[in-house]
Amino acid sequence: MVCGKAEFNLDDFIKHTSCNNEEKVIQWFWEWLKNCKEEDKFKLKSNYIHSITVVKFKDKNQLPEAHICSSSLDLPNYETKKILYEKMQYAIENIGNITDN
Repeated sequence: MVCGKAEFNLDDFIKHTSCNNEEKVIQWFWEWLKNCKEEDKFKLKSNYIHSITVVKFKDKNQLPEAHICSSSLDLPNYETKKILYEKMQYAIENIGNITDN
């Protein structure tokens, strides 16, 4: 409270993240991020994501994978926006459980 309320700056995050913004999955990701809760945005930002790549996993329903060593996020090439929203929400809500294993 001494320093004021922290705010997540989506435009700044987009500007400093390396990715192909032409890909539909990336566009859906930015849309999800814009609409999620503020605390979820900070959970994602706390992983220091600097690049996002759409990857072709064998299972298109796989969860996104964050790589702390390279500050990157791999998003499966989801078939629908709804699937991306569900997988991102699950991953962000369980981030402590996932990273502690």
